[in-house]
Amino acid sequence: MFGEHMIELAEFEEVVAAGRPTRQLLQQIVAECVPSDDEYAQTVEHTAWSLVHGVTSLLTENEIRFGPDTSKAEKLINDSIRMLISGIRAELA
Repeated sequence: MFGEHMIELAEFEEVVAAGRPTRQLLQQIVAECVPSDDEYAQTVEHTAWSLVHGVTSLLTENEIRFGPDTSKAEKLINDSIRMLISGIRAELA
């Protein structure tokens, strides 16, 4: 249910460090696109991070299978992000 390889990432500082630039980029994008309401911006950031993390975890664990054609997985991720952005735009309108 939660993946076969539950690990404590804090034990792998190089993995945590590798993810920091991506997290910082996401924070920057959210800050530029969402009004300065800190709570809402943080909710958007956590939602986006969760969405991408969830989809990639499902792909990695082979819970969603597309075979060797990575373009289908990329489309799923892009479509998911597009849907999230559409929802945020509608909420902010």
